[in-house]
Amino acid sequence: MRQAVMNENKFYICVSQIYNTMNHLLRILVLIVVIAQTDSLCGQTFSVMRKYDVKTGLSDNTVRTIMQDSTGYIWLGTRDGVNRFNGTEFTKFADSTDPSNNTLLNVLKLYPHIDRVNVWTATTDGLYLFNTQSKSFTPFDEKTEQGIGIAGAVNDLCYDDDGQLWIGTSRGLFVYDERKGQLRRYVRSQVDPTSLPDNQVISVFRDSSGTLWFGTCQGLAKYKKASDNFAVYRLPRLTKVSHSFEISTLMETADGEIWVGTRYDGLLHLDRSDGTFTAYPVATAYQGNTWIRALFQYSPDVFFIGTEDGLFLFRQKEKSLHKLEAFDSKCIYSFSRDREGGVWVGTYFDGIYYISPQSNYIKWYYEKHKQNSLSGNAVSQFCEDPGGNLWIATENGGLNYFNPRTEEFTRYMANGSSTNISYNNIHALLLDDHRLWIGTFSQGIDVMDLKTRSIVRNYQYNMNDSNSIPHNYVYSLYKNRYGEIFVGTMRGLCQFLPEINKFHRFEELRDVFVYDMLEDSAGTLWIATKEGGIWRYDRKTGKFRNYKHSASDAGSLSDNRVIRVYIDRIGQLWFCTEGGGISRYDYDSDSFVNYNYQKKLYSHVIYGILDDKDGNLWLSSNHGIIKYNPLTEESKLYTHEDGLQSNLFNFRSSLKASNGLFYFGGVEGFNCFYPDKLYTNTVKPTAVISSINLHDSSGSAETRKINISRQSEFTVDYHVSSFEIGYECLSFVAPSKNRYAYKIDQVHDDWVYTDKHSVTFMDLPSGTYKFMVRVANNDGVWSDNPCFINLHIEAPFWKTTSAKVVYVFLLLLSVCLLLFRYSKKQSEKREREKKDMELMMEQEMYRSKIQFFTHVAHEIKTPVSLIKAPLEAVFESGAWNEETESNLSIIRQNTDRLLELIKQLLNFRKVDQDGYKLSYSEVDIIPFMKGIIKRFASFSSSVSIHTEFVQEHLVYNVDAEALTKIVSNLLTNAFKYARTGIWVSTGEVVVEDAPMLEISVGDDGPGVTEVEAARIFEPFYRSGNNNSTETGFGIGLSLVKLLVDKHGGKISVGRSSQGGFLITIHLPKIEASTTKPTVNRNEHESGGHFEIGECNLLIVEDTHDMLEFLLKNLGYNYNVLGATNGKEALKLLHNNTVDIIISDIVMPEMDGFELLNAVRADKMLCHIPFILLSAQSSVNSKITGLDYGADAYIEKPFSLSHIKATIDNLLKNRKVLFERFASMSNLEYGKGEIKRSDFEWLEQVNGIIIRNFTNEGFTVDILASEMALSRSNLQRKLKGVTGLPPIDYIRLVRLKAAAQFLKEGKYRVNEVCYLVGFSNHSYFARCFQKQFGVLPKDYMKGS
Repeated sequence: MRQAVMNENKFYICVSQIYNTMNHLLRILVLIVVIAQTDSLCGQTFSVMRKYDVKTGLSDNTVRTIMQDSTGYIWLGTRDGVNRFNGTEFTKFADSTDPSNNTLLNVLKLYPHIDRVNVWTATTDGLYLFNTQSKSFTPFDEKTEQGIGIAGAVNDLCYDDDGQLWIGTSRGLFVYDERKGQLRRYVRSQVDPTSLPDNQVISVFRDSSGTLWFGTCQGLAKYKKASDNFAVYRLPRLTKVSHSFEISTLMETADGEIWVGTRYDGLLHLDRSDGTFTAYPVATAYQGNTWIRALFQYSPDVFFIGTEDGLFLFRQKEKSLHKLEAFDSKCIYSFSRDREGGVWVGTYFDGIYYISPQSNYIKWYYEKHKQNSLSGNAVSQFCEDPGGNLWIATENGGLNYFNPRTEEFTRYMANGSSTNISYNNIHALLLDDHRLWIGTFSQGIDVMDLKTRSIVRNYQYNMNDSNSIPHNYVYSLYKNRYGEIFVGTMRGLCQFLPEINKFHRFEELRDVFVYDMLEDSAGTLWIATKEGGIWRYDRKTGKFRNYKHSASDAGSLSDNRVIRVYIDRIGQLWFCTEGGGISRYDYDSDSFVNYNYQKKLYSHVIYGILDDKDGNLWLSSNHGIIKYNPLTEESKLYTHEDGLQSNLFNFRSSLKASNGLFYFGGVEGFNCFYPDKLYTNTVKPTAVISSINLHDSSGSAETRKINISRQSEFTVDYHVSSFEIGYECLSFVAPSKNRYAYKIDQVHDDWVYTDKHSVTFMDLPSGTYKFMVRVANNDGVWSDNPCFINLHIEAPFWKTTSAKVVYVFLLLLSVCLLLFRYSKKQSEKREREKKDMELMMEQEMYRSKIQFFTHVAHEIKTPVSLIKAPLEAVFESGAWNEETESNLSIIRQNTDRLLELIKQLLNFRKVDQDGYKLSYSEVDIIPFMKGIIKRFASFSSSVSIHTEFVQEHLVYNVDAEALTKIVSNLLTNAFKYARTGIWVSTGEVVVEDAPMLEISVGDDGPGVTEVEAARIFEPFYRSGNNNSTETGFGIGLSLVKLLVDKHGGKISVGRSSQGGFLITIHLPKIEASTTKPTVNRNEHESGGHFEIGECNLLIVEDTHDMLEFLLKNLGYNYNVLGATNGKEALKLLHNNTVDIIISDIVMPEMDGFELLNAVRADKMLCHIPFILLSAQSSVNSKITGLDYGADAYIEKPFSLSHIKATIDNLLKNRKVLFERFASMSNLEYGKGEIKRSDFEWLEQVNGIIIRNFTNEGFTVDILASEMALSRSNLQRKLKGVTGLPPIDYIRLVRLKAAAQFLKEGKYRVNEVCYLVGFSNHSYFARCFQKQFGVLPKDYMKGS
């Protein structure tokens, strides 16, 4: 354990110090901001207080210690192990039901380890370190130098500023240095006054300045670091009773004052200046002082005192103590405030209580069976008097008079006396000067004299009196602006006639259930009824009009069951319905605008309505109170978790008091609050993926639950048919209102929102998925970053790669058997094809020879002249004799020999010259070799070719023509000496730690000696051990050696496994971007010209001498191709990479203008610069050429230097353009820098690359396929437009996109790396720095 702690301790000490400082500041801020009103705490129940005990999943009701970890979990230490709480569920560790635990832990203190991950667990049986990942407890077994360890009860512990752990025990004070793994002990000394006052250390506390304080059974001690001893504070005896000065808890308030909780002496305040104490006794009815267990600062001026006899509230300014009824007679042992401002209170017998930060903003009053409390919980009506006091009607407790300032209630209940109310079920109240009208349920109307507080009149229904009220069930009482009183009953409406003390019934509303009434600014009385919709009464005309719901009329009332009528502060008339939401009456159109689920209203049953100054409507419903903005349709639901009496409220029970306080009555009392002062939870919650439930596909009902918190990977076995992922939102204000959003890539395109804290997936295909979850708290504040886990869904064995290989093998075996039978029937056909192939090869060789002689005729004039002389002599003789026959034979032999000699000599000479350049391209070697070998397959009927290819595809950058010559010469040489077979193998090998292409050709001929092997590559050398009838000149292998050297490769000879000659070549693997041919130019010709690297020119000239002149003179500086007309030029352009075209204008078949027009119209060629070269010097010709898109126009006669300067200038401009494009952070050329068609083509390429950023299988071949081009054509076009091959350009696009992301600042560097398709962060950083000169993090700072 010591070694594990020491390795990480230095880092954790620094982190812990920063965290503790920030945590201390945060707690002070919470004290100031969250708790704003505490004056009314005395005698008031907290409106939001939840209790958790063994019934709700807690392992034991004794909670001695509470802490919140860095993730956000609440940890509770009990007599029966450790509990972790996520807001909805307890997870138990080391409790009596834990089968993995052998020791029951009676926990006294939980304290976060310095790594902020693990938890120190102090128990009655020693100290443990709980590993939150492995869920295991490790006993603390360190010992002091004297061999003393920590045993027995560990009471308290904390870290100091140096990262040392101070541990208070029953055997003294220990301090543990985790860096050194050293344990020290402090004990009481009889002779040293600076030692501990007692060995029983109960409390360990570090104040805001870093000073350590220790409470013991015999007084208080402060640690003095400089002298490594203690200052001891003792209490003067306050009573005559002799007892120890036992300190049970310590606390520092926000103003830096030290307060001490004791066992016998109550609450003490320490004066640091003189070390004296001021006592504040916490007295109870049965003892002088009650045992103080915990102290907690609730607000800047108020702190809680947890005792054996309940919870006390202490006001610092007033120095007053009050007992809170909510915790009467409960043993309070611990307190903690979470990061949302909620307060947790641990008790000895009653579990743990949670006090929401909303408690001080929403007040809740309910029946407490005491005289000064509410008499009934079913609150039906409120009525405010001029003094701001309230008359409150209940349906089960009569009438209450409430003083909001003193929070005292006066009850008025039926008791059979005529001076008291007639019935305790009251539905209506009306204040009429000094009288209060009370509408009862079944007993008519009571009228109370407010001066005497007695009932002076009762009005009831009399079937024999038409001037009595219509019914004894009175639901509504209303007084209009004229002082007229209207009474709404279950069976109709009437008006009070004071002059005769009778009532006038309105026949239009006979038998109508009247719920509510209200007069608008025009004097119109609006009447809400239970089933009859709305009635409108015009006092001037005495006429009624009825409005009802119509399914065919969208502008009609939303529902006929209308509960409440309300006029807001701007005069709008609203109606609450039971089933249709709310309706607003539009005076202009005499119609209604309805608000329901379609307009984001949470409930259709609305009981009460009030409005605030911001235009929000506050609606009581059967789901809670809804804050609703009818303009924006934004809504927020408040429930019992926010402090409401319950989610169910009562009919018409709402009031806006004169001081702006809102009152809503329900079935469990009533709530009141200021709408603009309600608490909003702005703390972002933490999302945690906690568990996976696995359901087996075997059909059994067994479910395996696996806890996976802090895991980033999880593998699901293929036997699992479905699995459920559990996730948690660590927000405790209102857990049932927390929201979740999850997404799994490859399954969901967008987030899926839910109020469930788990999701089930069934039959996911095998593969790797990323599951992500975000959470929101009760006020809709979402977590910053989603929590994720990578899921690996295993495939069943019959779908694995191994199984597929077996399937393929069986299939191939079947195919081979079928092919074997088929091959017998096709043998004759293959023989015919072989003969046809031999004939075709002969014809092809003949055509090649003819074409070759056409091109090299100027080189063989002298040999032809020597042949011509004997022929002339024959023809002059005029006779055919033996001599003639002999001359002709000589001519034939020498002609054949001369042709072969010319062929080999020209190839050899061309390669042997210093100016010879290789033309590299990407070649798939295996198909390439197969093609060459196929041409040699019928070379000899007695010699067969055996091949061995290690890979199926092997791509290398080589000169394809040169490689063809190499392999062909090796095969030709082998055929000369082989007896029965030739063996060819090709593959990639590692030579000197570098990958290389290896090609071996061996035969079963006589082979060569060591002497011959040393000279085998010399020009014109032929082996003396040659039994072949084939003749040669000894330059074939010399040519092979030169071409291999040009490639930078190696060649070696040896003996084949068949005993014959073996020759092996190795060619290096060269990146595409580095395959530049080496050109050695004469100094006098290259000087003064811009060096652009390799450049390919196409010269189109119909005059042979001029073409030869340009080819020869420009060939020193550039790679040149020639054509005699436009058609030939187009063929060359489509098969070769060309950088600049130089063309004459007047040519046969296709002239220069037509060629220029064709090039500019071809999207694959239009980027190539075009120089017109012509003898036409007219202005019109020049204008025509430039209009067609020529880049330069040069007149004949011309200067060769002028042409070279023009070429170099065009190349230089293109290089500057390429370099500027590569260095810019965006993907666009400047305006006018390239042709529009090239710009659009490049945009298409960029789009494909960007769409495939995250596609790991994206290659150049895929890009070429999506562009509908061959790989070579794509490379030619892309290099011509950007100067880069496809691989480099793809990387450039990714880097430029990364630069744009970094400029925007929305993503971190590691996120940008993966967004643009780099899988390795360090490789991405190197590429980025190479491209832009700075690291990504520095680039982001600079932007």
